[in-house]
Amino acid sequence: MQWLFPSIVATLIGSVILASTFLFLYRSDRQPYLAIWTSGWFLYVARFALLLVDMSFPANWFRPVGLIAVQLVSLGSGVILLWGTYVFSSHKFPPLWNFLSAAIAVLIVVTGLSTPSLFWISLPTFLFLGGIHIWTGIVFIRHKIISGNIQNFVGITFILWGLHKADYPFLRSIAWFVPWGYLIGATLGVTIAIGMLMIYFQLSREKVAESEVRFRHAFENANAGVCLVNTEGRLVKVNHKMCEIFGYPKEQLEGMTVNDLAHPDDISISPDFIRRSLSGEVESSSFEKRYYHKDGHIVYGQVSTSLIRDAQGKPLYYISHVQDITKRKAAEAALQESEQRYREILENVLIGAYQVQLDGKPLFVNQTMAEMFGYDSPREFIDKIANVRDLYARAQDRSQVIDEIKSKGFIRDREVELKRKDGRHVWIKLNTRLTQNKDGVAVLEGLMEDVTDFKRMEVQLRQAQKMESVGTLAGGIAHEFNNILGIILGNTELAIGDVPESNPAHEFLKEVRGASLRARNIIRQLLSFSRKTEQSRKPINIVPVVRDSVKLLRSSIPTTIEFRQHVADECHTISGDVTQIHQIMINLCTNAADAMRDHGGVIEIGLGNTELEHEEIAIGQRLLPGRYVKLMVRDTGSGIAPENMEQIFDPYFTTKEVGKGTGMGLAVVHGIVKGHEGAIQVESEVGKGTAISIFFPAQAGAPETENDDEAYLPTGSERVLLIDDDAALIKIGGRILERLGYQVGAFMDPLKGLERFRLKPDDFDLIITDMTMPGITGDHLIQEIRDIRPGVPAILCTGFSETMDRERAKELGVSEFVMKPFEIKKIAHSVRRALDKAVK
Repeated sequence: MQWLFPSIVATLIGSVILASTFLFLYRSDRQPYLAIWTSGWFLYVARFALLLVDMSFPANWFRPVGLIAVQLVSLGSGVILLWGTYVFSSHKFPPLWNFLSAAIAVLIVVTGLSTPSLFWISLPTFLFLGGIHIWTGIVFIRHKIISGNIQNFVGITFILWGLHKADYPFLRSIAWFVPWGYLIGATLGVTIAIGMLMIYFQLSREKVAESEVRFRHAFENANAGVCLVNTEGRLVKVNHKMCEIFGYPKEQLEGMTVNDLAHPDDISISPDFIRRSLSGEVESSSFEKRYYHKDGHIVYGQVSTSLIRDAQGKPLYYISHVQDITKRKAAEAALQESEQRYREILENVLIGAYQVQLDGKPLFVNQTMAEMFGYDSPREFIDKIANVRDLYARAQDRSQVIDEIKSKGFIRDREVELKRKDGRHVWIKLNTRLTQNKDGVAVLEGLMEDVTDFKRMEVQLRQAQKMESVGTLAGGIAHEFNNILGIILGNTELAIGDVPESNPAHEFLKEVRGASLRARNIIRQLLSFSRKTEQSRKPINIVPVVRDSVKLLRSSIPTTIEFRQHVADECHTISGDVTQIHQIMINLCTNAADAMRDHGGVIEIGLGNTELEHEEIAIGQRLLPGRYVKLMVRDTGSGIAPENMEQIFDPYFTTKEVGKGTGMGLAVVHGIVKGHEGAIQVESEVGKGTAISIFFPAQAGAPETENDDEAYLPTGSERVLLIDDDAALIKIGGRILERLGYQVGAFMDPLKGLERFRLKPDDFDLIITDMTMPGITGDHLIQEIRDIRPGVPAILCTGFSETMDRERAKELGVSEFVMKPFEIKKIAHSVRRALDKAVK
């Protein structure tokens, strides 16, 4: 037994060395199975330490406890070694072993406390330990982890060790064998431990080799260029992608420096990183860099590089990844160029473009939009407008726009009224949508178009349509009223011829005739205003026209308003229409009187010649150098506000209360003056009055004079076919023609009159027909008659017609065109001229 103690000590020392070796390996590699094996080997060390204590105090009270502890530690070391082996082979530890080991541990304690016999205490422990070690060996053999036979060797050794563990209770009582038994057990344990170390080192070598293969595969097949660069900046190793990026073969690229490839402007990037990394300032970096391809074109690279050090911290080399981003940079440049073009388009487009936050804060506006609201630049607009909602002229419009955007996400062609910087209002056509900007923030963006002029044109169109309606109504009234006037005027003139001048009734009838003629002129003014009659312009002397107008106006304007005339005795001849000149005077003087109605004042009327030496600009037309007749109407009234000056000639524009003005007076004056090829100048000062000057171009020659010799009436004896749908006009027309000596055949139905002519075309020498009749119009009736008998003279009469005027009648070959109501002398001369032309 003298060898027992040294053999246990030797085994203890060897076990400590092995356990420490496994602990060192675990601290280096941190593999879980190494930690478990280390724990098992340290428990194995504890077993021998307890045995030494037990041998040192054989008769001590410690012996039963020590024996139990030895068996439990032996049991634990075996179970832990088996567990580590399962972890090493990547298999789950069977729970059965936990239950069995727990049961054996209980049995050890019970047996150790109930009997002091070493045989019965150690028997369950070492039989179970033997089974554990045999099973551990089987696990090593079954689950191949590494190549070669070392794993099988360790498994067989574990089985032998398990068999040796199982024979311990039976051979322990043989005194001479005990030291040899410990020696055999220690040898098997050391052999197993060394074998496990060899397995670990083999596994590590295989993992390193596998890692190298994987690294090499990843290196060579990476989608990015990968290279190893030494600390001097020279490429040591490159992969295939790196060669592809730069166009060089591998054997040529390896050995080049990073500066051999770099663009001159980027050549300092890599040396700067090398300097900073070697000094310890940085370990890795990522940057963009330009290189030259072998064929000379520029390659953009996204570079990621890191410094690799050895275990002592000494720099070894750099590993760099180069991603070819040339296409991406080209796309970015194209996108930037596109964005620049888009921005230039937005800046220069002739409609406003904008982007605002949901709370109304402007983010972007173009130059057009800034100018639309009176700002010099987009920056000024953004700085001055905190919220675009403040631009709305009406809160109702703002609320409707916001509600529609919330419900639909967009607005199309919505017209709203907004406010400019100077306070003026503009009409805007709004198109906007709810979207997200490049940062993912919800914004409103869109376009807005200034439609103020279109709105004004729309109003003017409606006004023109109103005027057209008024004109149509006026034409209808004129037609009916002309018929009535024709009856009155015709009968009056017949009565004048029958009543002696000595009879007081003669003067009364002449007054009726004069009134009828004035009524006829009023109707002509109405038709001129509605543009339903021709402008009968001819050379006239404007002086008596203006004076007659003042006489007429004096009776209708309050006496609190004084008239002052500065009318020259003689003026240049102008080409004009007397009725329309009257209309100008009436409208200008009526407006002047309205401006002074509350407090009275003075209307000053001036008329005279003037000559312009230089071209001047007036409202409506240029005034070229030359001779003019200037008509001026000045008042001392309230004047015209500057903001209204541009609108005073617009139809329906008025500053009067509703019901006290139509806004048509100056519009009519402007139209007449343009028709006379003249021009208007307006001077006004608020509180001091207004002066309106009209310039009529002077004409060469003398004015035409009318023959007022009522005694001379041409007569005849020819046969006349008279057609009119009005019975009273047929009656009075027939009487007038018969008094003039003509033979008259009258018809109210134009179709019957046509049929009568068709029966005997030679019965009539002249056709007189109204224009507007049921069944057939006068111009078509004349055509039908001339188809029957070409060349027959014809007179076309009308008081109003949409389609007929003197020029149109002349084109149709009508002998005479007469406007109703007509006087006896005019119809007498027209009939005679038509008949005489036919004879010629």
